[in-house]
Amino acid sequence: MEIKIATRYYADYCPLTKTEYPIIDRMVRRGRQFFLIEGPARPGESEIEKRYTLRQVFEWLQELPEQIERAVFQARPINRRVQFDQ
Repeated sequence: MEIKIATRYYADYCPLTKTEYPIIDRMVRRGRQFFLIEGPARPGESEIEKRYTLRQVFEWLQELPEQIERAVFQARPINRRVQFDQ
């Protein structure tokens, strides 16, 4: 199962075509491993997947925080019946 931790939105500019390309990178967790999935730099190119350590994940999150949207996790409520001794 893949869990998205954060997404980075930014743009790359090609001076030859004078075109700006939006790029979306995602930091994900699969099991106990972390991966940065870099969006294609140009149309038609494929994504690049790089393995990261936990330390590298925190460094990546601090590099350009204005470009990063962090995922929000919410704990599910636990439905338990509590029985009290009478």
